[in-house]
Amino acid sequence: MSRYALTEAWEVTGRFLPGDTVTMALYDRSDGSTVALSSASCAEIGSTGLFRFASSQITTAPTAFTRYTWQMTAGSGATDQGEVEWGGWADELIVLEKLLTNDATVVDIGGGVNQVTIFDDDGTTILRRMNVSADGLTRTVIVGD
Repeated sequence: MSRYALTEAWEVTGRFLPGDTVTMALYDRSDGSTVALSSASCAEIGSTGLFRFASSQITTAPTAFTRYTWQMTAGSGATDQGEVEWGGWADELIVLEKLLTNDATVVDIGGGVNQVTIFDDDGTTILRRMNVSADGLTRTVIVGD
């Protein structure tokens, strides 16, 4: 299984016979629904028998953490399958990186509480705002997950 941030493009690869015709089926694991694809075709990498499917072939990308199960099927009926997670802790790392690279403000709002605001790269879009106790053990998220 692989996990990617919501802003990342990803590909999965399946192994079949060189020259096969391979299609993809993608399922949302939260409810088992089939995910709409702009194209279900998987492209062969050279003449290797390795076939790839790109996240750009998903009709509507998720906006929150999503788990997928995928299955590639060749014309012969052979299959390959796997799982992909999009979002979750990978996005948390991006927010943490922004905090560590000074794309954030910390304001003492009194009562032993600091308000931390984390901004996107444009410096104005708020990704997360939270109140954090002076000891760092208690936090209340005001904006963001």
